[in-house]
Amino acid sequence: MNINLNFKKMKLKNVQRLTILMAIALTISCKTNAQHSERNHSEKKGHETKMMKRAHERDYEGGENEEDDTLLQKNETFNQTKKGVQLVLKFDEKSNTFKGFMQNKYNKPIKRARVEIHLSNGKELGPTKPITLQPNQKHELVIKSTKKGFTTWSTHAEVGSNEHSHEGNGHEGRERGEHGNKNERNGEH
Repeated sequence: MNINLNFKKMKLKNVQRLTILMAIALTISCKTNAQHSERNHSEKKGHETKMMKRAHERDYEGGENEEDDTLLQKNETFNQTKKGVQLVLKFDEKSNTFKGFMQNKYNKPIKRARVEIHLSNGKELGPTKPITLQPNQKHELVIKSTKKGFTTWSTHAEVGSNEHSHEGNGHEGRERGEHGNKNERNGEH
């Protein structure tokens, strides 16, 4: 009987040890899966960023990228001059719009000047309707934002026919192809 009792105690200890080992193995497995998932998410996000940059490689003119990787908080003002176009924009929370202007700083006309805004919620606003800016002309901008909230944003001015004229119908054809439909130019899509 004593042997039987010892055998039961040993069996119980083995079951306890096995339970502890299984719990440890499960914890390690969950951590490994979480790290793998986080790494995949990070890699996917990096891949999406690269894809977005490639999608806008048409913005390069003379080897210079029109897009700026600067992320701004909602209360910050963007003020930058590139390719002769000064772009000044600020988000107005009260009206849920971006307000500002673009101005030609060159002494010659700048054709097909337009603006895009990229929000942290994944939405892209614009591009605005392309215009020709005469020397020193200042064009006021009011761009409606999305209903969906965002925390950061970036923007850039585009000039010329480099991005939105690759589909035969000029800007209008490209708009439908890349941005949904032509009526979405100034708002969410």
